[in-house]
Amino acid sequence: MRMGLQIAHFPCVRTLDDFDFGFQSAVEEWLIRDSSSGQFISNSENSIKFGSRGVGNCRLAVGLGRKIVEQGHTVRFITAMGLPASLSKGESEGSLELK
Repeated sequence: MRMGLQIAHFPCVRTLDDFDFGFQSAVEEWLIRDSSSGQFISNSENSIKFGSRGVGNCRLAVGLGRKIVEQGHTVRFITAMGLPASLSKGESEGSLELK
């Protein structure tokens, strides 16, 4: 579990149980709880969470990621701003498989 959390590079410690779904009505709790089952992994899908600033995107992504790590899967947290830089670096180092 500890190694999985280190690999994920979460920027903070959060769980889904910490999130106040009642405070943020724009977030559909059932959708987040459904994602936490990890079914999207079995379907070979990714999970991307986004929304307006201040609604708890980072908290939810970390909480969801932590739940998935607890299930034994590998998770990598990255922000939308960090994704292009990470992809560019991977391509230049030859560690990005392009299809």
